[in-house]
Amino acid sequence: MAAHVQPSSDKQHKLYQLVDMHGGGELIKWMRYARKGGDYAIVDGYFETTIKQAMYQAGKGKLQSVAELVKSRNKERNEHLGAFSRKKGKGKSGPNILDDFNQDQENQGDLKKALKLLDGGKGGKGDAKYREIVWKIEERGSMGENLVGCCLMQGGPIHTELAIRLLNQFPKLVNDVMLSEDYYGLSPLHQAIVNEDPSLCNYLLQHGADVNQRCYGAFFCPDDQKGSRTDSLEHEYVELSLKTDYGGRMYFGEYPLAFAACTNQFDCYRLLRAKKADPNSQDTNGNGTTCLHMTVIHENMEMLKLVYDTGGRLQLLNKQNLTPLTLAAKLAKKKMFQQILQLERVVTGGNISYTGEVVNNGSISPIDMISFVKMEEAPIMDSGLFGFSLHSPFYEHPRCHLWHYTVFGIQGYIRMVCEPLTIAIVLFQLAGELWDIHSIGHVRWWQILITFPTKIFYKMSLLLIIGVVPIRFACGLGDFMLFLDNMFSISAVYLYYCRAVKFVGPFVLMIYKIITQDLLRFFLIYFVFLFGFSQGFYIVFLSCERARLDREKAQTSDPLDATSNIIKNPFEAVIRVFIMTTGEYQTFYGDMSTCQEPTMSTIGKILFFIYEVFSSLMQFNWAQVILMIELSTSPKARLMALLEYSRPIGTDKRKRAFVVNKKIEVDSETERMRKEQQANAVREERKMILKRKMKDAMNREGRKSGMRPATSYLIPPNTAGRKDM
Repeated sequence: MAAHVQPSSDKQHKLYQLVDMHGGGELIKWMRYARKGGDYAIVDGYFETTIKQAMYQAGKGKLQSVAELVKSRNKERNEHLGAFSRKKGKGKSGPNILDDFNQDQENQGDLKKALKLLDGGKGGKGDAKYREIVWKIEERGSMGENLVGCCLMQGGPIHTELAIRLLNQFPKLVNDVMLSEDYYGLSPLHQAIVNEDPSLCNYLLQHGADVNQRCYGAFFCPDDQKGSRTDSLEHEYVELSLKTDYGGRMYFGEYPLAFAACTNQFDCYRLLRAKKADPNSQDTNGNGTTCLHMTVIHENMEMLKLVYDTGGRLQLLNKQNLTPLTLAAKLAKKKMFQQILQLERVVTGGNISYTGEVVNNGSISPIDMISFVKMEEAPIMDSGLFGFSLHSPFYEHPRCHLWHYTVFGIQGYIRMVCEPLTIAIVLFQLAGELWDIHSIGHVRWWQILITFPTKIFYKMSLLLIIGVVPIRFACGLGDFMLFLDNMFSISAVYLYYCRAVKFVGPFVLMIYKIITQDLLRFFLIYFVFLFGFSQGFYIVFLSCERARLDREKAQTSDPLDATSNIIKNPFEAVIRVFIMTTGEYQTFYGDMSTCQEPTMSTIGKILFFIYEVFSSLMQFNWAQVILMIELSTSPKARLMALLEYSRPIGTDKRKRAFVVNKKIEVDSETERMRKEQQANAVREERKMILKRKMKDAMNREGRKSGMRPATSYLIPPNTAGRKDM
């Protein structure tokens, strides 16, 4: 704020001789001297002389007409505007009753009471006709500030200490505000919050600072509203144009509580709330915003939660008929919008919450959130759930998504290309499957397919994708469930391609085996129980319902209500029995036990007992039953069973394990090849011996028959000749 002052201001105002805008001044020098020596006599001397002379009635203050202050403010504004931009104050001020009072007299304690009787004093909502001024108007600085305000604008430790000494000496300065056009209504409490000084804020509140003091200065006004500022002599606040985008770094609202909310001063905010500051107070500076509106404008999410938790109401409208939620939508504050929706949750369950938005008179009105966002085309709704809802074709009039890809932007164009391409690929794959069935036969094709269960899911996903097309043409049906089922079925097919991975492949094959053998066998058995017992229960409940209707018909002639039967049809019976399998059997058994047909009630209880034993206990809880049986066995019996199937390992006989005998190849590749070569050599030698024996046998047979013996290929000819010689 100090940067807003003109450099030449120090020489034009006497105030800046005491404390200037550059960290200097006579009082600052003496304060530094006093802090070193601990003697504040010289500073107190300034208080008794120079400073008392700059205040009305030596610090007791004086009432001034608000109309006169507004005239002075309007004159200052027009001095900064061109000739064609100047505006006169509206309204009439009326007679100034203070002209008939002598405020310099000592007996002015009843002056405010007299003003209430004669003029009403405060009319409420910022309509006070008179304001108490402590520092003389002609002795103020360029921003209409007094010495306390000048010190707090510097914000240094020595300036803060000087301000506290001034307030201790002259308590009424705590509510003496600035009077210039840019900073009108800025109090020491506002300044302490802007300086982020909770200790000073607490001091001011303890010494009577007004928590409802409003700041109307142009410096804290939205940028696009500064040119529309006009005054009225009938009230103190400034009139502004309602059209605004709420832009402006220093737009902090009017109340000290709004200042704390905008600057994220949590400690200051809690101190103000402890002093009964109202977070739902709406400013009169043209916008009617509350603290919640201001946190949305400045995107202070944590402060939004604090304001809401300490009493902030999300249903209040500002002067543009915007709640904090609709304001967040208009300003495209997506995070704030989502946070407010979370705060407006009506019902929460698990990860799902139901959020309620008020719709006036049973229909959507122009100030409701959904219609507002649709009319304003707020960018916050370009994506997500609300974006889908608002841009949905069914919001305005029924139309088919299949023919309106262009309304979804680039996402629609991508889908326009990819979806027909997907359909074409699916048709090509289905044609290939039909060709395989024709080539190898449907029996062989099915035998190959059931070997890999995930491929069955994949073939089903192809059919689901084709099923999307007629549903899209219908336009009245939703295809989301088909897409959901398709995602699950296609995801499972990745197991088929994981078989080649070394560490995953065996587990995939194990899963295949479990699905094709164990799970299939289990589901077949379970479905037999499920469908069989469900139809039995359906007959039991149908008989009980007939008995109930007959008895009620005999007792009354009024139309009977047949809606009490929880099993109305065979399909409902299957669902009810399946739910009973999961453990929710209280409602089922309770209705059956109240059956007015004794025979059917007994049959139903017998069926219930058999189903619970065979289905719930034996199938679903078999592992738990085995564990309970083992736990119920005595320790000695469990030890004997352990000794039967286990063997000791190592030298410690207490360590036992389940031993499995299995042949394990421990030879290396080289040893295995060497052994194989030796085995081949042995086989060849045995073949040679066998052939020799067969040749000898043939020679012996030839001698006996007188035939010439055959020459052995094993004996060389020259060797045979030498033997004959």
